[in-house]
Amino acid sequence: MFSCKKETTSKETVLNLRIMNDVSNVPNNLLSGSISVVASSNEAASDFDGYKATTDYGTIQIGQTTEYKRVSNRFKITVNGMPFNPNGNFGISELPTGKWTLKISSIQSSGGSTTYGWDLSASN
Repeated sequence: MFSCKKETTSKETVLNLRIMNDVSNVPNNLLSGSISVVASSNEAASDFDGYKATTDYGTIQIGQTTEYKRVSNRFKITVNGMPFNPNGNFGISELPTGKWTLKISSIQSSGGSTTYGWDLSASN
């Protein structure tokens, strides 16, 4: 899951996301070691909040969690320059808390299909 922080101003809701490198030792995992992550706004989403940005989280070592950075309510992720979960986009509609974390654990390829391991969660 991912972690996002909600800050409310009189005019807008601001979302912040942090990324954790949770790369695990699973069979056929295409990820190992450090990862480079970028989040970009998904302007095509019907409920896109209008915040246009590309957020570079840099290189993240295994077990490391980045600082929170502002993102749109709908966003796409690339890991090591490749789309992560390209058939789905990430987003936050309801904000039970102001903080969110996206843990990235694997990309597995087997028999012509690809599975993406991740966990998006709200935190205190």
